[in-house]
Amino acid sequence: VYLQQVSSGDGDFQYLLQEYLRLFEDLVQSQTQGAKSDKASSGLLRRLFGGKDKGEESSSEETIQVAVMEANDAEGSTTAAISFSQASSASHDGLRDRIAGVLEGLLAQMQMEFPEPVGALQQRWQKEHELEVLPELIQATLNLHQSVSAHRAKDTETFLLALSQRLVDVYRFLAGQQEQQSRAHEEVGRFDANMRSEIEELRTHVVQASSLPVLKQDIELRVTGILKLVDTYREQIQVSGRSLHTEVQELEAKLKRMERESSKLREIVRSEHRRAMQDALTGIPNRQALQDRSRLEFQRWKRYATPLSIIMIDVDFFKRINDRFGHLAGDKVLKLVAQTLQSSVRQTDFLARYGGEEFMVILPQTSISEAAIAGEKLRQAIEVCPFHFSGEPIKITCSLGLAMLQGEETWEQAVDRADQALLNAKRTGRNRLCSVPEAT
Repeated sequence: VYLQQVSSGDGDFQYLLQEYLRLFEDLVQSQTQGAKSDKASSGLLRRLFGGKDKGEESSSEETIQVAVMEANDAEGSTTAAISFSQASSASHDGLRDRIAGVLEGLLAQMQMEFPEPVGALQQRWQKEHELEVLPELIQATLNLHQSVSAHRAKDTETFLLALSQRLVDVYRFLAGQQEQQSRAHEEVGRFDANMRSEIEELRTHVVQASSLPVLKQDIELRVTGILKLVDTYREQIQVSGRSLHTEVQELEAKLKRMERESSKLREIVRSEHRRAMQDALTGIPNRQALQDRSRLEFQRWKRYATPLSIIMIDVDFFKRINDRFGHLAGDKVLKLVAQTLQSSVRQTDFLARYGGEEFMVILPQTSISEAAIAGEKLRQAIEVCPFHFSGEPIKITCSLGLAMLQGEETWEQAVDRADQALLNAKRTGRNRLCSVPEAT
C-alpha cells in the first residue's frame, strides 16, 4: 500500500488519515518525553520516510525503517503492522513535506466543492511547519474530506432518485399504453359487433318489408344508427389519439431530461476519473495512472517480447531548494520539471510522477541504447531550463536511472534495477544518467 494511493482515490482515505493522526501524535509524544527506544505503531505507510534525494541526507538523519507485514487468517482478513525507529529532528521537515504534499494534493481535488475551507487549509499547510500541529491539520483535512464525500454522495443520491422517478414514469406510460391498446381492441370488437347487428337488422327488414315506404323508413333508421356507431367510434379513436400524443410528448420530455442528467453524471464520473489519475500539483499522470499503464505495458512486453525500458528521474538537491527558498519554490520547481519532461518525452512514452520529487518514464518498444539517448535528452532539457524565484536564479538538475526489462523478471524487479541505477547516478556526482547490468 503506497501513500500515493491516497491521492488517486484508492484505499480507505479516512482510515489512512486517522492512522497518520495517531502515528504523529505518538511521534510527537515520544519526542517530548525524550524516548530513545523504538516506537511501534500500526498503520499503512510506505515510501514515506525514505530520503528522496538519495545519498544527500543520510548523514544528517537516522534511517527510518518501515516494514509492512500482511497475513491472511482462515477467514481472509488482513492485518498490517508498521514499526519505525526514532527519527532525528532533521528528518521531521522531510517527513512533514511528504505528508503535506500528498494531503495538499487531496485538498486541490476538493477545491471545486469547498473553495473557501480548502483555501484556508492550504494556507495553514504552507504556513505552519511544526510537527506538533500535524495531527490537527490532518484531522481538519479528514473532516473536510468527509464533508466533500457527503456532498458528492448527496448529489449522486439526488440524481439516482430523479432517475428512478423517470423510470417509474416510463413504466407507467408503457403500462398505460398496454391498457389503452387493450381498451382499443375491446372497442374495435364492440364496433364490429354493433355494425354486424345493424346490418343484420337491415337485412331482416328488407326481407320482411311489406311495402316500399316501410322499407325506405327502416333503411333510413338503420343507416342513421350505423352512422352514429361510426361517429362514436371515430370520437373514441380521436380521444385516444390525443391522449396518446400528450403522453408521448410528456414521455419524450422526461426522457430528454433523463438523458441530460445521465450525460451530466457521465461527465462527472469521467472528470473524477481523470482527476483521480492526475497529479494535483504537476498536472501529469500520478502514481495510480502509472500503475495502470505499467500493468498494460508489462503484459504487452510479455506477449510480444518487444523491448521495454524504464527511466527513473530524481530532482537533485530538492530538499536544499525547499529549505532555502521555501515550499512554494519547491512546488514551482516540480511543476517546471514536470512540464519540461512532458514536452521532451516522445509521443509513445509515458511520464508520471512517481512520488515526491521523483518521476518515471516508461518507454515502450525501446532498447536500452535508445532509451539512453532519450534519457540524455531529458537530462539536458532539465539542465538548461531557466528558473528564478524572487529574482534569484535556481539551478535545477536531475539524476536518471535506466533499466530495460529482461528475461523472466517482474516489473518490480526492473524498477528496482532502475532505482539502483539512479542511486549510482547520485553517488557519482548527480546530473547524469546511469544504467545497471541486465538482470540475471
